[in-house]
Amino acid sequence: VGKRLSVAGTIAGRHSMWDVYEPGAARTLFDSWGRPDDFLAQALFDAYAGGEGAPDAVIQTPPEVTFSDVHASVRTTLDGFHSLFVSYYRGNNTFGDDLARRDATAVADDHLAEEYAWLNTARQVRYEGVLSNRAFARAAAWSSSYEFAHPFERAPFSLNGNEDTTATRPEDFNDLDELGLEMGVDVSIGSRHFVSAGAQYTKIVGDFALSLDPSGSTPPVTGESRRSDGRTLSFFVEDRVTVGTRAVVTIGSRASYLTRSRRTFVEPRLAFAYDLGEPDGSRWSLRAAAGLYRQFVNQVDVTTYSTTALVPSVRYWLPLSVDESPSRAYHVVGSVRYTPSRSWRIGLESFYKHYPHLLVVDYGSVASGATTTTAGATQPLISGKGFAYGVSSTAGHSFRRLRLDARYEYTVARRSTPGRFGGRTLDVPWNVPHLLALTAEATVNENISMTLKWQGAFGRSWGLRQAYYDYLEPLAERGLFDGGPLSDPENDVLPALSQLDASARFTYDVGRARLRTQIGVLNVLDRRNVRDWSLREDPATGELQKVSREILPLFPYVSLEVAL
Repeated sequence: VGKRLSVAGTIAGRHSMWDVYEPGAARTLFDSWGRPDDFLAQALFDAYAGGEGAPDAVIQTPPEVTFSDVHASVRTTLDGFHSLFVSYYRGNNTFGDDLARRDATAVADDHLAEEYAWLNTARQVRYEGVLSNRAFARAAAWSSSYEFAHPFERAPFSLNGNEDTTATRPEDFNDLDELGLEMGVDVSIGSRHFVSAGAQYTKIVGDFALSLDPSGSTPPVTGESRRSDGRTLSFFVEDRVTVGTRAVVTIGSRASYLTRSRRTFVEPRLAFAYDLGEPDGSRWSLRAAAGLYRQFVNQVDVTTYSTTALVPSVRYWLPLSVDESPSRAYHVVGSVRYTPSRSWRIGLESFYKHYPHLLVVDYGSVASGATTTTAGATQPLISGKGFAYGVSSTAGHSFRRLRLDARYEYTVARRSTPGRFGGRTLDVPWNVPHLLALTAEATVNENISMTLKWQGAFGRSWGLRQAYYDYLEPLAERGLFDGGPLSDPENDVLPALSQLDASARFTYDVGRARLRTQIGVLNVLDRRNVRDWSLREDPATGELQKVSREILPLFPYVSLEVAL
């Protein structure tokens, strides 16, 4: 076969139009979320300032929303047996007051100015090639960076009495750079064994500044205290064994060596698959798998204690410190799928996860005056444990131009953390015990389709603002705050969530370009779904009342995509 070269590529980009048009529904929603929480300010100020009374309410500057991203990729194929893929992505998102464009003295003393900014970049080069009729090789190199910055003009409220807005701007940030190399090979050995093996090298360098103390008396935790740069060398092997004509057993393991701590961690995995086709055209598929999984970079969502909490939490990526063991989890999953005919589909899935060691944010240590240290340095993480299990069922039916799908999920996820809620095992804040989704998709013709989707969530707990639980509940241990309303988050059950969305998609060609337009409405029925509750003291009775903060109102949208 002669050498034949083919090249294909794509480029896509997006940019926000907030400076041109601000959707009224979005502005109303942001104004609602950004309303200062006097209860949180009062509670934290009294706790840290000796009960001198809450500061004057701060005013949230209307936020700006900007985003832009670009994604480009190229695929080169030689002879149909060797391929080279190159891709690049860069995304920039900001939310809040644009402090980079204003002077530090431009904000009045009664205003809170803060900004959240994210910059993500990823690059990858990947090779795939056929070595022989039994061997396939692959190699890849990549680099990525994650940059988050949270500058703010003044503390969310002046707990430490510092009213000088001209002082050096404080800033939380998180930077993470990763470089990776991987090589692997897939080899067919005989008629029953298909072996995959390879090696991977990663270098991760992270830096961060993170404040977990609303009083401002404790310096932010920084990356220097974690020596947060590390290299990992991993080897993996997997054998897919065909048993009979219908079953496949997969046995594999990964071993990872951490150069800084000089420790090796092994992750064994086992999977089973069975497929059975009946003479009448129906089909059964069974899957089961079990394994040990470890997390070498900690992904944690840190609750913000701003009185406005336009952004209720921020995700941080923290590499392991020298003395930390990676979080580990034992997974067991299983599924059954039955297709009675080409138009019907039924499925059942279940899982169980056990977390004997789970690194989580240590909110309690700062509030209690204690610290978790490594060589005398404060650490932001502590070891907890937990478990999760659940089951989901799906059913669907396809007509000539209509597809109907239904899905129900039941999930239990519980966790305990030392120093929190008396060490009790509680539901996690983000768990949705009951989730029901119904979808109908109609195809009018090859260019027009319409979708109607309803989703309901039931049994959500931890109904108060997360900052209440994370920053106020630990204060009860010091007798600085009455933790009664916050001591049992499982009983703070939110009302059922119900949302109906509708959309229509149109595709048409204009010359050599293909245009895709989507018109839709989120929350068509304009249901007032509750996101969480804030607390407010009734001036007449002195009792605490719940004030609802809502999720998305009725929200129309239009999108246009051009493919060349």
